[in-house]
Amino acid sequence: MQNRLLLLLFILFMFACAHLKDARQAYNQKDYQRTIRLCRAHIKQDSTDADALLLLSRTYLNLDSADQSLHILFRVKTLENRSKQQNTALSDQLRRHASKTNNRSEAIALLMEAESADSLNRSVLDTLATLLISQNEFQKAKERLYRLADLSQDPLSCLNRINLIENRQAFAVSEYEQGMAALKSGHKEKAENHLKKAADADPGFSEAVFQYGLLAGNRLYRKGSQDALSEAIGILRAAVHVRPDNIEAVFLLAKTLERKGQDTLGDAIEYYGRALKLAPNGKYARTCRNKIEKLEKRKAFWEKGKN
Repeated sequence: MQNRLLLLLFILFMFACAHLKDARQAYNQKDYQRTIRLCRAHIKQDSTDADALLLLSRTYLNLDSADQSLHILFRVKTLENRSKQQNTALSDQLRRHASKTNNRSEAIALLMEAESADSLNRSVLDTLATLLISQNEFQKAKERLYRLADLSQDPLSCLNRINLIENRQAFAVSEYEQGMAALKSGHKEKAENHLKKAADADPGFSEAVFQYGLLAGNRLYRKGSQDALSEAIGILRAAVHVRPDNIEAVFLLAKTLERKGQDTLGDAIEYYGRALKLAPNGKYARTCRNKIEKLEKRKAFWEKGKN
């Protein structure tokens, strides 16, 4: 009985191997529909065969069925005991997916998945570093460039790119220090100019982004025009993003959103609520409670008028 079972398993294995061999031949001939049929027949016999799944994923991507292709790749990622060659293939296919999207955040996420599959894939590291720089994620970009330099026979280009990033970061630090010195001396306009240069040079420099946001936000709020308020809201949102626990910034953003008008009343209520939660017994608490009550009534009135 046991011999019969072993023979049956052997026969099934041979059929599966034949399916995969024929699938590869069909793929090379660009007969993608036949490739899909043969791959699925093989996978039906062995659902954990990474090679068959990778070939099926690659075929779907060639047919512009990106969602199906990506779904299969993540299925491959769950498989244990993948070979080094399979990890490289998985990484390359994830990189190919990343190259086909115009969404930079999505591309970075896919490249990080590719990196986790093969941390030594130079094409992935290079592309990921470039995208991270474009998103001002300088520290993360440097990590990949240092690793790429270690893997490269000619690391000079990587080291040059690292040097450019570090020069930009050093410029940001210098401008930040000049800005804070000017602020301490009471020269607000000069301080704002320096802090803006620091924040623009390195948007990942959170303290520069925060200090510039608070200074420029206050000035634009006092200016009070619709354009100034719109600009202030963007700057203050960035400041609150890096320092969500700073009540001064949160409260100023709430006031700016309220002043902007009816379209931003809901956001104003939200940020007054955040300020109240940060300091329920603080100096802004009473104002926040009154503002929330008043703005909720105004918002309800306007919404009723629309209906």
